[in-house]
Amino acid sequence: METRTKSNTSLINKIKSISKESTFYIYILFNLINLIIHIMGFFSYPMFAQVDYVLYLTKIAIVFLVRKALLKKDSCFLAEARMFKGIIICDCIELFVSVFAYSDGAFLVIFLTFTLKALLDYIIFSSFINKGIKEAYERISEHLSKRLRTYKKYWHVLNSSILGVLIFQIFAKKTFILMFFFALVLVRFFAQINFIYLIWNKVIKQHSTAIDHYYYEKRDAKLVSSSNHDDDSHIKTEFAAVDEMDYEFKIIKKSNQVQDEFQKQSKLKNRHILQKIKNFSLMKKLINKFPRIDKKYRYAIYGCLFICFLFMRNTYIEGDNQLTDENGNILSDQKSVDYMYCAQYIPWYSDEKEQVYQYNKCNLMPSWSMFYDEKYGLVNIETGLNTGAIYEEDLAFDNEGIAYDYDRHFINLNGEEVIKVPYIVKAKTSFRQMIVNKLLDYFDIYERQIFGVGDRCNESGKFVLSSNHTYFANGVTSYHTDLNDKYGLMSEDGNLVTLPKYSRISGSRDFKVSPVINYNRTALDVINSKGESLFESTPHDIEFYDAPQIIKCRTYQGDEFYTYEGEKIEGSYHQINEHGTGRVTCFIYDHPEDKNWTLEVYYGSELIFSSDLYYYCYSFPDKNGKINYLVVGDKDNMYSLIDLEGNLICPDSYKEIKCTGDYNTFVGIKQNGQLDLLYLDGTVIKTYYTYVNITYEGDLIEVCNPIPKNLYNYIDLQGNIQMEEWFEDDDAYYDN
Repeated sequence: METRTKSNTSLINKIKSISKESTFYIYILFNLINLIIHIMGFFSYPMFAQVDYVLYLTKIAIVFLVRKALLKKDSCFLAEARMFKGIIICDCIELFVSVFAYSDGAFLVIFLTFTLKALLDYIIFSSFINKGIKEAYERISEHLSKRLRTYKKYWHVLNSSILGVLIFQIFAKKTFILMFFFALVLVRFFAQINFIYLIWNKVIKQHSTAIDHYYYEKRDAKLVSSSNHDDDSHIKTEFAAVDEMDYEFKIIKKSNQVQDEFQKQSKLKNRHILQKIKNFSLMKKLINKFPRIDKKYRYAIYGCLFICFLFMRNTYIEGDNQLTDENGNILSDQKSVDYMYCAQYIPWYSDEKEQVYQYNKCNLMPSWSMFYDEKYGLVNIETGLNTGAIYEEDLAFDNEGIAYDYDRHFINLNGEEVIKVPYIVKAKTSFRQMIVNKLLDYFDIYERQIFGVGDRCNESGKFVLSSNHTYFANGVTSYHTDLNDKYGLMSEDGNLVTLPKYSRISGSRDFKVSPVINYNRTALDVINSKGESLFESTPHDIEFYDAPQIIKCRTYQGDEFYTYEGEKIEGSYHQINEHGTGRVTCFIYDHPEDKNWTLEVYYGSELIFSSDLYYYCYSFPDKNGKINYLVVGDKDNMYSLIDLEGNLICPDSYKEIKCTGDYNTFVGIKQNGQLDLLYLDGTVIKTYYTYVNITYEGDLIEVCNPIPKNLYNYIDLQGNIQMEEWFEDDDAYYDN
């Protein structure tokens, strides 16, 4: 125990013995390192918020050390010490807001305090330069004073340039301008180090050395005069040297007296002005209302206010809203700040009753403040189960009845833990890191492009939903973390599949394959459920063919095709216009080896037909959802009615085959315009009428009889004439 106490004492003594110059070097280098850490946090994984809190505390300790060093033994740096106190206060405000604030209002506070700290830093070093110029002119040399004046101009120009370039970058948003801004900031740090070195080594230390040298010479001269009385010439020589040093010291002392006199006059003048202000009766009353409080009592008041703040921030109360049925009967004793709503997912066709509801409570802080917060809980009106308001955010349950509780757990409707979630999902970055990220993102440092990805990223409760509105599909889910505002994959047993390295990810294909945008939003990719990339090249656009499970990868070198398993396909796929194929999905696959094609027809994700004789197909399912026929077109633009085995249902080919209002009946139009009625049982009714149009309901067909002249009539789906007399129709439209 004694050894530990000695080592602690030794450490404290070492800290106290650090020179003023060294404390400034520590302060400047820490600011530089702090800035680099936060800028690198934008390009890669940033620190956790807790690490940033440690940086705040370290910064406060360093500035406190600098301030103590400035006030040690003299008060010539009192003004600068007060400004350093302002920096400490700003850092304390930032730390307080970062730890206790909930809302985004903290961004504004931190941005304002950061701006104030930058201004104070600029004023402090400007003040040091001014003091160095004055001290050099009065006590060292005029040449050094001129040199410092030149540096002072450079200092002002440098800071003005940094501000001007930043304002210009806000509007220009050019990467090279931002790089130039960072270069100027780096030059500023080195300029600060150079100023401290120059002022302390060339001015302040030189001034102190001259005074110390005088005292040593004076002491030695007195010793000589008291011990040697025989050699008068030696005595005169020694005292001549002392007199010369005494003359220099008197000049220095006189200069200090002039400066002290000026300061005294300035203080007297300020006191005189203040006395005039105090003579006003109103000002006297205001001053009397705020008596000066002793420091220890002030700290006690601050402590009491902090305790009251913690009490109001962490005490949650319920509201006045209750859950009632349509008759006004109260269903639960639990009250909520807002309305209570059902937390279950219940399909519209289900008879399941609503029994689990979500409610919220709020703390005692004003709703407009950044310290206002709400917590959420679950109540079961059937069983009476109440989890309590313990959840940080609104719970979003999926179709399987699970939700993320924002505290590293997936829970069910009873609040029971289902899956443990890794810490990185909950990890957050600090507010000032978020500000840096937002600024750099606004400046568009990567000059990002807009990628052709049509899939939406449907996020709910910090996780991305699948196409079936579930968190997990194909054994994985996609999480979103506030640490770097990125997405990653997590398995259904709670293990990380990938770190959060994607700026966007979609679960529209149940994570079997997912389009993603990389960390810095500069490249597009597709990954599987293991987080593995499927492409050999980097695409600028992708297109999914879900039926054959094929992905088209568009690159600047050409199109590439991959299966959902990542196998590269030689050749080319293109989808036939889906609106013209009914309910089937048709593709043409071009073979590279024989320059031939294959028509592939899918119903859903099932391949129902494949042939190299046709290039077009359409079909509709029956009332039971089954495909019974295909209308296919060949290379001569002739259409046939076939079954799923490729057999002809009707023997002839037609210029066009149209569906009617009856699922089993079709209209076959020949090259000369005449029509046949086709049936799925293979029956064909041939007519000599020319096809004109079909009614909207599809139950009547308008036809034309060209002999002896163009007269029109309607026939039913069995070929029977509907009107006794044929009529003329000048507006007849031939749909063929």
